[in-house]
Amino acid sequence: MQSEKGRVDKMISVSENIYIFGAHTRAQNLYAYMRELFPEKKVKGFLYDNDEPNPEKLYGIDVKTPDKVDDSDTKAQIWLAVKSIYFEEIIRKLRENLLNPVICVTPEMDNEFRNRYAEKVFAKKGMEFIKLYDLLEKAEVRQSKMPVVYMAKSIYDRQINKYTHPFYIVPVQAGAALTEKKISEIRDDTGINISAKNRQYCELTVLYWIWKNRKDSWVGLCHYRRHFILSDGEAVAIPPLGVDVVLPVPSICQPSIGENYRKRHDGEDWEHLLGLLKRSHKEFYDLAVRLWETPEYGNLYYTCNMFIMKKEILDGYCAWLFPILEEMERFGGQKSDAYQNRYPGFLAERLMTLYLTFYKVTFKIAYIDKSFLGGS
Repeated sequence: MQSEKGRVDKMISVSENIYIFGAHTRAQNLYAYMRELFPEKKVKGFLYDNDEPNPEKLYGIDVKTPDKVDDSDTKAQIWLAVKSIYFEEIIRKLRENLLNPVICVTPEMDNEFRNRYAEKVFAKKGMEFIKLYDLLEKAEVRQSKMPVVYMAKSIYDRQINKYTHPFYIVPVQAGAALTEKKISEIRDDTGINISAKNRQYCELTVLYWIWKNRKDSWVGLCHYRRHFILSDGEAVAIPPLGVDVVLPVPSICQPSIGENYRKRHDGEDWEHLLGLLKRSHKEFYDLAVRLWETPEYGNLYYTCNMFIMKKEILDGYCAWLFPILEEMERFGGQKSDAYQNRYPGFLAERLMTLYLTFYKVTFKIAYIDKSFLGGS
């Protein structure tokens, strides 16, 4: 992480002016990083070279094709904020007409920006941003029982070749009740379960199964392709550290958590959730309005429903979460679009953010980076 920090600092120091290649989520996140972390930098434009619908302006800045770049400013950097599979082709096209230095925003670089941004936003709110790696570096080696991180695995997951997961990860077949195909020894349709709801609840059917059926003192949840950047040696050292919860470094959700949800999903579900909290969970409602609807308070949330935590904390969280999701399911019903039908999973990400922010004084939380296997 330290070497990535030095590399970012070196690249940032080169030019005062930059262009951001991209106009959607990755590009907008990069703009937020630049504005918060490097306010002296001037973003001269957002670039694109495809036929996708793009806004004419973002944040008052022109969105344009590369041929509109000021070719007299050859020192202005072009930062590629798109999927890495497109880097090579974009660079080739840019080199046909422009001599500007091109910077590819890799997953490692994005992690570095995300960490710096989160640390600064947390500081503004008077919250601690504790990295698990820092605690591990200072900790004495002590024997403890390794946390069990259950990995939600579906028949629809794309196969990852030449990868062996760490010992602390235990695969669980998610949505096992919906198929006769067996891909894991452990399945979420055993014991007390909601496996049949997997098309809507996604990895949450595994979360429910953990809650109702497992007795491990420390438990976690990850995905087949989304893992914590954590070794077995580091995992076994977590319980003695004095932390209660380990979460992925939060991600930006622009312009606010609420507005982002309304834009990307069913806004009526979001309004119903706010109403439900106001009626039945008043102590959480006031924080929800501030956390979800006020960009000035922060626009960070915990993605993918991933965590490692003490089982008793998980029990309390799940006892609060699932009745809310059941009410949301009664309101939202089945949606014709398969992606939007996963709304209980999407809402749970926001609800986890709310719950653990509410208990930020009660629980000691440490943060860790995550990786996306087989793509970026």
